[in-house]
Amino acid sequence: MSDNTYSSIVKDDNKNLTRQLKGLLEKYQKFDVQFGKSQHEDLLDIYGNGKIILSARYEILGVYDIGCNLFMWGKNLQIVDRQLIKISKKIKKNAVEIQKMILKKKYSDTAYLEKLLYYSRNNIFFISP
Repeated sequence: MSDNTYSSIVKDDNKNLTRQLKGLLEKYQKFDVQFGKSQHEDLLDIYGNGKIILSARYEILGVYDIGCNLFMWGKNLQIVDRQLIKISKKIKKNAVEIQKMILKKKYSDTAYLEKLLYYSRNNIFFISP
């Protein structure tokens, strides 16, 4: 230890733990990672050669959406059905087609089409189950 400050103690402890974990993980060539759930915790288990190497509890703190510059806290995240995600991706892909329909005035209800275009272009809208 170079000096007697709290930050140096934390750095030294971090280096020691990193060295110990690296030594443990270097013994194994291939890892299997499994996510699980107990009653109130999300769990992560890492296996090497069929033996458990590391077990940890984790929590997702949040997600940052670069497209609309929005951060959502982990507690606010909703589990969404994969089918719903596929459908929303199809809608977003159709934004170009909707724009063409508006420009060509293919339909008389352009206000409705403009609303669909707005929803399909902006990521801040989501469906809550």
